[in-house]
Amino acid sequence: MADEPRYEDPGVAYKKIWGSVAIFLLFAALGAGGLLILFETDMAAPFLPPRPLPTPQLEASPDADREAVRLEETERLHGYAWVDRKNGIVSIPIDQAERMIVARGARGFDPLVPPADPSRAEGGPEAANPGAGARSAWPESKP
Repeated sequence: MADEPRYEDPGVAYKKIWGSVAIFLLFAALGAGGLLILFETDMAAPFLPPRPLPTPQLEASPDADREAVRLEETERLHGYAWVDRKNGIVSIPIDQAERMIVARGARGFDPLVPPADPSRAEGGPEAANPGAGARSAWPESKP
């Protein structure tokens, strides 16, 4: 019998593994039982009847409303209006604005900086604020 192979002990603690499995199954069973009790008592409560949904607030005449918005947009695009009366900022018709940008050529989308007024003496109080009292950088155009 000396020729029989001997195996090395794997060193696995089977008692600890089976104990952990037993504890896990116990907690799983307790959790499932608790959920069953919870949902059975909760399901026994009567359901409230669904309340009716409010009617949607639709437009009475969507075509007329859309036309009114379109008319207001057209008036804003093709009319004059004050944007800031105190600072002298005016909204001009889109066609005129496009012509003014085209008239500026390659500088059409450059920032608007008022041109310097050559008639003022250098170093005076106006030098600290070069834009004060200057004329517009837009070329004059007639509608």
